[in-house]
Amino acid sequence: MRFRWMSCAVAGLLTLVTSAALADTTINYTLPSNAPTFFVTYKMADGNTKVNEDVMAGYFTATVDNNPSFQVYCVDLENNTVSPSQVAVNAVVVPLSNPNQHYDGTPGTYLDLAKASWLFDQFNSLSLADATGIRGAALQAAIWNVIDGDTDFDVTSGIFSMADDGHGVDTATIITDANSYLLALSNALALGGTNGQDSGVLYQVDRGANGFTKPNGQDMLGGSGSFIPHTPDTPEGASLLMFLPGLIPVAIGLRRRRNKSVGK
Repeated sequence: MRFRWMSCAVAGLLTLVTSAALADTTINYTLPSNAPTFFVTYKMADGNTKVNEDVMAGYFTATVDNNPSFQVYCVDLENNTVSPSQVAVNAVVVPLSNPNQHYDGTPGTYLDLAKASWLFDQFNSLSLADATGIRGAALQAAIWNVIDGDTDFDVTSGIFSMADDGHGVDTATIITDANSYLLALSNALALGGTNGQDSGVLYQVDRGANGFTKPNGQDMLGGSGSFIPHTPDTPEGASLLMFLPGLIPVAIGLRRRRNKSVGK
C-alpha cells in the first residue's frame, strides 16, 4: 500500500449549539494522488513562525464505518499524517458560543473554524469537479489562511502565506482561486456574517495519554454532508425525570377514577 506523508495543519474544524452528545469514532481518510504541493509559512500555537516545504494540499475523502463517504480538509498545520490513514477522532459541531476561544492548543479560534466551514460549503463542489486537484488545493489554502488567524484575505501575505515549491504545479492559479474564495468570504462578512451556512464538523484527533502530542493524524474539518456519530441525548432524558414525581400522582388519580367507574 502506498503511503504519502504530509505536513498539514494550522489551526485547523467543542461544545455547541445543539444539545446532542457526539461520540468518539474512527475515521479513514485519503488524499487524492494528484494533490499539488507548495511552500507554506504559518504561525504555530507557540507564536513562532514556521516554513514547511512541499506541503500537499487538497480535500481528503473520508469514511466512518459503512456510512457514505464525504470530504474533509486539514485544519492542523503543525502535525503530520499519511494517506491513506485511519485515526481515532472526536467528532464535534463547531461551536459559536465561545467564538474567540482557541481550540486544541492552536492559533485558530472557533470563529475562524466557522469561516472555514463557510468556505467549505461554498466551494467544495468546485474541488470535486476539478480533476487536476488545483481547486482542491486552492480551497485548502484558503481554509489554512483563515484558521491561522490571517485577516488579509490573501494567501501570499500576512500570517499564512504560500509560494511555489518549483515542482511544476500551477501555483499561480491556486493563488488566484484561493484569493477569489477569500474575497467571497470577505464580502459575506461585510454583509453581516456568513449567511447562516452550516457551522461544520471538527474531527479532532484523539490525543490519548500524549496530551498535545498527537499520534499520526491531523484535525480535519467537514461541512454539512459530514457524518456525525450521535449518542443518546442525555440532557433531554434527564429533564424528563424532573416531571416524573408530578406524573405519578396524576396516574394514580386516573386509576382511581377508572376503578370507581367500573364499580357503578
